[in-house]
Amino acid sequence: MTTDLDSLHLHTRLLTQAEHWAQKGNDRSLLLRGRELAAAEKWLYDQAAAGRATLPQQQLLVRESRRAATRRQRGSVTVALAVALVMAVLAALTGVEWRVAVNQRHQAEVQRHTAQVQRDKASSLYVAQESTNEL
Repeated sequence: MTTDLDSLHLHTRLLTQAEHWAQKGNDRSLLLRGRELAAAEKWLYDQAAAGRATLPQQQLLVRESRRAATRRQRGSVTVALAVALVMAVLAALTGVEWRVAVNQRHQAEVQRHTAQVQRDKASSLYVAQESTNEL
C-alpha cells in the first residue's frame, strides 16, 4: 500500500513539474537533477515493468532531464580534459626551461673557470714582469 502511495505521489509530482516546465517554455533550470532524476527514471522503469501507463509529459520531462544531465557531464569531462592538457603542456615547458637553466649554469661555470685561468695567467705574467724589472 505504501509503495502505491509513493508511486502516486511521484506520479503527481512529476506531472506537476512537467506542466510547470512546459508553462515556463521548457526552461532548463526546471529540469530534474541528481537523486530526483534518478528516482523519476526508476519510477518510469517500474511503471513500464508493471504495465502501467505514464503520461507523455512525464516521459518528456525525464528524457530531457537526462539529456541535460548528460550534456553537463560531457561539458565537465571536456573541461577536465582541457585542464589536464594545459597542465601537461605547462609541465613540458617547465622541463624544457629546467634543461635550459641547467645548460646556462654549466656555461656560466665554464666561463667562470676560463676567467679564473686567465686571471691566474695575467697574475703570473705580472709577477714575472715585476721580477724582470727588479733585476
